[in-house]
Amino acid sequence: MKEKSIDRDKILGKVRDYIKREGLICKGQRVLVAVSGGADSVCLLLLLDLLKDVFCFSLEAVTVDHGIRGEEALSDVDFVDRLCKERKIPLHICHVDVPALSKKESLSLEEAARKARYACFRKLAVERNMDAIAIAHHMEDSAETILHNLFRGSGLRGLRGLAPLRKDGCFTYIRPLLCLSRNEIEEWLRAKGASFVTDSTNSDEAYTRNYIRRQILPRIKEKVNKKADLHIKQAGDILGEAYLVIKDQAEEWFGKEKISLTENSISLPVDSLLKLRPIIRREIYLQVLDRFSDSGMLKDVSGNNLEKIDDLCFGREARTFEVLGKITIYRQYGRLYFYEKTKEIPVQEKSITSLPIEGTSDLLSLSCCESFDISVRIFTCTGE
Repeated sequence: MKEKSIDRDKILGKVRDYIKREGLICKGQRVLVAVSGGADSVCLLLLLDLLKDVFCFSLEAVTVDHGIRGEEALSDVDFVDRLCKERKIPLHICHVDVPALSKKESLSLEEAARKARYACFRKLAVERNMDAIAIAHHMEDSAETILHNLFRGSGLRGLRGLAPLRKDGCFTYIRPLLCLSRNEIEEWLRAKGASFVTDSTNSDEAYTRNYIRRQILPRIKEKVNKKADLHIKQAGDILGEAYLVIKDQAEEWFGKEKISLTENSISLPVDSLLKLRPIIRREIYLQVLDRFSDSGMLKDVSGNNLEKIDDLCFGREARTFEVLGKITIYRQYGRLYFYEKTKEIPVQEKSITSLPIEGTSDLLSLSCCESFDISVRIFTCTGE
């Protein structure tokens, strides 16, 4: 699509400029876009399809049936399949049993679905040699995330909101729609005559995020400020900049100090830690825990956990204790130890079975990518 044509489409131009400004996509990259069939992901798919010649990247799509909504979910998969075939975009269809994972891992359905979904994205990204995974989060999603994390007692990390580009080990996630509101997305789809599906679970307020989206944020916008979602997101962006300063100081400390590192443990010099501001120490603890934790698990590290680590550091706490169910922390001989009981080999060091050939399905284990075992059926089609 030519630049002049893009300039005549306000939303398309806005997303193009956002991708350029944030450096989300580079020439020659391979992008995997997550598509549920809902308005946000359909908008993302269509916009990236229109922009792929401008940025010179290739596009593939993935959709996930979580095994929760039965026939409704299969209907959504069919919708995404038809959409991708119309656009000649290769599609990967994943089927996972989230209820079984939820029960096995003692997770809520919401959390289990997220873990399974991102496991599928990561596996396909490795198998298909993708450079980036595109997620359809928009402006309100960032505001909702900030509120959710605030209510959970998050620190500075969680109050940053959603980043346009996020590195997670060997994976890169991009969010090209953070510059758009939900209304802008739906209005653009209506103007283009594009259809989408509505997930019935999106109205279930038993899910925390749905409750924030449907009850809390609308009331704040009505009673406090109609642009509250934008202001919350902007505050998150400012906190994100502040966090980067803290993060850089923590990393600078790591570069100067003598850190003892083995395959399953890290120890830090207590005397040096005690000279730091508390906020820098907490970031150091989180960076150490991040080395041992699975993607997304750091949010389960509470403020109380970090205070206990500080108590160990200052000698106010004599006992060892565990975080994330597998990392033991203790103080000994002037050093603070973080010890992982069971060490998993990182995903980038593991071989993964090839995807099934086009037009077939196969049962694959995702245990090579995650610390939990789930199974996924992946069906790959060319989009022809």
